[in-house]
Amino acid sequence: MSTTDQNPALFNTNDLSATRSDLETLRAKLPPDAVVSLAREVLSRVSKQSRPMEQSHRSIEGLTKALIAADDHDIANLVEQYHRMGVDITTLYLSYLAPAAKLLGEWWTKDKVTLADVSIGTGRIYALMRGFKSRLPPPVRPSGKAAFFASVPGETHTLGVKMAADLYRQEGWHIDVEMGMPHDTLVDRIVESGHLLIGLSAGGIHALPDLARLVLALRVSAPHALILVSGNIVVEAADSIRLIHVDRISSSYDGAHRHMIALWDELSHLEEK
Repeated sequence: MSTTDQNPALFNTNDLSATRSDLETLRAKLPPDAVVSLAREVLSRVSKQSRPMEQSHRSIEGLTKALIAADDHDIANLVEQYHRMGVDITTLYLSYLAPAAKLLGEWWTKDKVTLADVSIGTGRIYALMRGFKSRLPPPVRPSGKAAFFASVPGETHTLGVKMAADLYRQEGWHIDVEMGMPHDTLVDRIVESGHLLIGLSAGGIHALPDLARLVLALRVSAPHALILVSGNIVVEAADSIRLIHVDRISSSYDGAHRHMIALWDELSHLEEK
């Protein structure tokens, strides 16, 4: 069997480009401070998972330069090259991509790269991680229906989240719910819970920057989790929400409920693969 057969292509480069482009389009809709916040979020979350340096500094520097290169193919081809050499997905992430993210953050701190460079780089990191997801071992689904409901940090309209949690519990779901938590605390709480279904709620387009930051953090920290976004923000900013590739959106309780059932079934199919 050839090396190519053993290690088929990780992802379609066009998909990587599309994901990065969507994130760039979203950033253009956000205020400057939110753009900085998103870049820092991705870099800090990925960097924290970096293993002690196992690759040469030159290798990591090459990856970092490819992350901010003019063409998406540079980083895609380099990651594919390592994969075809036999580097597994976990090692690619922890020993290659994470150290590169850390180095990119250091370059940014030292003004060796611009915010525009970092935005491109973090967009590619996010896109690569989405490509890795399908190659990771499937999650183990809880025996009973379970989900984590939360209001987006800074959101004051939280009654709907509590009501939804109560209704789901009446149907036999195990629901953990948090409202009014600051961003880092909420991300840690969700990750530690181990939930694979996450329902996020926000009252309007004002919450878009905080929602985007939260979704990016969860995609990096809990890659297998499926995310539903509901609330009036879906009415006001559906197109923008789709740019961060959440799994479902709904502005109504009935619609959200149908989506949650569908996402639960989707988890069953993941286990069967």
